[in-house]
Amino acid sequence: MVDRSGAVLGHIEREGHGDTERYLARRLLGASRRIELGAFWRIDDAADCFR
Repeated sequence: MVDRSGAVLGHIEREGHGDTERYLARRLLGASRRIELGAFWRIDDAADCFR
């Protein structure tokens, strides 16, 4: 995810477990630090963390 200036805010990672998958949202803080925002069943819910 990027903001209006093009700076990267974080990313969403798809994780599969057998027949199911979920989306992990992570916020980036600087070059080497990140915060786990949560795990979601829908990608739209994961993306909402960045709004």
